[in-house]
Amino acid sequence: MQTFWRDLGSGVRQLGRQPIASFAAVLSLAAALGAGTLLFALLNTLLLSPVADIPRSDRLVDIGRTSQGQGFDTLSLPNLRDLREQLEAAQYVYGHSTSMASLETTNGPIRVAVRLVTGDYFEAMQQQPRLGRLLRADDDAPNAPERVAVIGAGAFERLYGNDPTALGRVLRVNGVDLEIVGITEPGFDHPGLGSATDLFVPMGLAGAFGRLPNEAVEHRGARWLFGGARLADGATLTGIDAELDTLGARLRDAWPDRNRQIGYRAEPMRAIPAPMRMPAGVFIGLLFALAGIVLLVATSNVAALLLARGETRRRELAMRFVLGARRGHLVRQLLIETLVLVGTAGAVGVLLASVGRSLLRQVDLPLPIPIDLGVDLAFSWPVVAFVLTGVLLATLLAGLMPAIRSTRMSPAAVLAASGNALAGQRSWFRLALTGGQVACSLVLLVMAGLFVHAIQRAGGIDPGFETESVYTADVDLRSPDFEGERAALIERYAAQLDADPMIESAGAAAVVPLTMSRMGFGGFVSDSGELLDADVNVVGGRFFETLAIPVRGRVFDERDGAGAEAVAIINESLARRLAPDGEVLGRAFEFGEVEDSRPLRIVGVTPDGRYSRLSETGTSFLYLPLAQLPMGDVYMFVRSPAPFRDIADRLERLQRTIDPRLLPPRVQSLDEVARVALLPQRIAGVLAASLGVLGGLLTALGLYGMLSHLVASHTREVGVRLALGASPARIRRRLVWIGLRPVLWGTAIGLIAAAIAARLLDGFLYGVQGADGLAFLFALVAISVISILALAGPARRAARIHPNEALRYE
Repeated sequence: MQTFWRDLGSGVRQLGRQPIASFAAVLSLAAALGAGTLLFALLNTLLLSPVADIPRSDRLVDIGRTSQGQGFDTLSLPNLRDLREQLEAAQYVYGHSTSMASLETTNGPIRVAVRLVTGDYFEAMQQQPRLGRLLRADDDAPNAPERVAVIGAGAFERLYGNDPTALGRVLRVNGVDLEIVGITEPGFDHPGLGSATDLFVPMGLAGAFGRLPNEAVEHRGARWLFGGARLADGATLTGIDAELDTLGARLRDAWPDRNRQIGYRAEPMRAIPAPMRMPAGVFIGLLFALAGIVLLVATSNVAALLLARGETRRRELAMRFVLGARRGHLVRQLLIETLVLVGTAGAVGVLLASVGRSLLRQVDLPLPIPIDLGVDLAFSWPVVAFVLTGVLLATLLAGLMPAIRSTRMSPAAVLAASGNALAGQRSWFRLALTGGQVACSLVLLVMAGLFVHAIQRAGGIDPGFETESVYTADVDLRSPDFEGERAALIERYAAQLDADPMIESAGAAAVVPLTMSRMGFGGFVSDSGELLDADVNVVGGRFFETLAIPVRGRVFDERDGAGAEAVAIINESLARRLAPDGEVLGRAFEFGEVEDSRPLRIVGVTPDGRYSRLSETGTSFLYLPLAQLPMGDVYMFVRSPAPFRDIADRLERLQRTIDPRLLPPRVQSLDEVARVALLPQRIAGVLAASLGVLGGLLTALGLYGMLSHLVASHTREVGVRLALGASPARIRRRLVWIGLRPVLWGTAIGLIAAAIAARLLDGFLYGVQGADGLAFLFALVAISVISILALAGPARRAARIHPNEALRYE
């Protein structure tokens, strides 16, 4: 231990002997380690660790629907009930869905977040009430004698100031009277990301609080619920998956048309819902990989620094050999000194990660609905282990080879040599480090260029409708008070908007495009007898004109009222699947649940578009008229050249005039919705560009240091050549060529690696192919400029050396 502390002290002294170089090395390593630590904390909290604040949360699983064994999607309520009754590997099976609702107060209606839950939800979460009781299975029945709700602790404090007399009060939410029978414990909410829940409401009230019509809630093809379960004692994830396979086969046999190619599987519950884990994992993993490349570049810079420091200390190390020191002890000493440098960088990196964590909590994402992250990025033991592992690996990568090279010598030869001769040997290891830096930086720069170009190109992707000068505003009509007048109210609203001189046209729809929202009411039966599922939007007013969606045939009009023949407008992909020739105009096809299907006559066909997200293509899609299927949750769409603020004020005033029971609308620009759809790519693009710039700067430092050391090691050679008549220009060219050789082979390796990495990102980059020439050209130009600037200074300085100065020590 005494030797260890002595070597540790030596490492601290070495930091102070070259403060500028040590500071640059520590800072570059700290930036890379800090970014990696923050990303790993995010990955660990969201995807790897069980959710926090739930007893035995490692026993909770999400249950999702698969199609042909792929995906993880929502469930229908009847299928969830069947799973709940037959799944023996689960102690409790539950379903839940979120919705915004209107709560009537003395100051007018306010918006609250409601979570519909089945009766065994709170038992699965192993929760106890703060006051009163929680929801039970008998509260979940559609014909339950009492309509009750449990209020979340946050809403209890916000609305009632934690007054216990609130228990038993009746709230009117979406026109439904609900008695408060309990308050949750402080800090409890459904695990993971999402809006904080104000009210927990029984699933039996889904018709009043869900987005689907009452008649669609019980449809086996209406898949809108998130499923979950708590494993029974002794049950495993493998066991419940096997049982879900069996139950899925039973459901396919019992209802083959509604469950064709559908199965079920379980995933451990995590902070991110299972359907979002794959894209989230790819997104975080990509950033993690980019941070890892920067760490490699920073580590190679540290290795080059240690290599240069070791060559200047070879006389000191040779003297220790003569005095009896063993090589193993010297290698250990140099590694401990490296550990001091890298450990300092690790400590600074953790500090930077802590600052980043605080900033992340304050980020206000530009989303239409405020999101409560609901997670604590705690630096738990896995994160600490990650930091320690990163420090040890960086120490070995940066310090082991320089330590071995520095101690591999003949003490007599070193002590007999002059100062310049000590550094006179060419180092293949240094050249390899330089080439590796260039390769890594080229990958970073190509990735940065691809993401930036992807974001630019994504703005030019045609979603199939126009977003410019179009605004949306939500209209909540789910209250039973609006029963029977929903369609008429929306048509009146649209007509008043059309009559407004500020507004060019107005329409309505149940789903806002590009918000990842999907709706389905069943499927069509094609000419070949195949059942075709399709996503649906229910629209009214001049929707197609407002969004400039071309329609071949006709749009919905007064002929398509409540008592008229059921009609639909479909997209070209669905038309081609329904009929081999795609000629479907005027034809009627069976649509809906098999046990409750109806003929739909196709009156129009639209070009394919992007519906829930920008990346989708070839989706089967249809539009239904709002007059024939009144919806409780509707969005108005208006086209106007007026500024956003004027439109928002006009819509708020008009909505109060239409009906004072309506909530104030949340108005947003459809342009902004499209930009939000690209938010992950934008974040990745900014971070990739930042990491690319950082990698380029580190490479420039590495090249500069490499050639500076090269000049020092060739001082005698340069003096001899100058004394023999070589011109300074020739000296410059020779040194630059020596420095360019690792740049050239590093560039070649980097291009190959970047091409492979870019090809893997084809599905993540909208509108840009992995072999995008502009990104590669940008990276090559950047590397060329960095290399020239880094090599020019030392080469020019070497050419100005006077021969007498170079040779006077020989």
